[in-house]
Amino acid sequence: MPLRGVTFNIGLFEVATDALPATLTLFDPQGRTVYSATLRAARTTIGTADLPHGIYHVVVATADGRSATRRLVLE
Repeated sequence: MPLRGVTFNIGLFEVATDALPATLTLFDPQGRTVYSATLRAARTTIGTADLPHGIYHVVVATADGRSATRRLVLE
C-alpha cells in the first residue's frame, strides 16, 4: 500500500508513505486540485492554514499504478 497514514494537527497534515517517489494530490470539496507534489521522503508535512473549511481528499499514487485515498476534514 502506498500510504502508511495521514495525521493532522492544527494548520498542518503529515503524509507517511513507503512507496517513493509518489505523487500527492489534494482535492477540494468540488473535486478541484488545490495541491500537488512529488513525495521524495517517507514523511511529508503540508500546511493547510490557507485552505477553507471542508472535506478534502488526499490521494497518493505511485509510478506503478498503486494509489490510496484518505479523507481530510478541515474545521
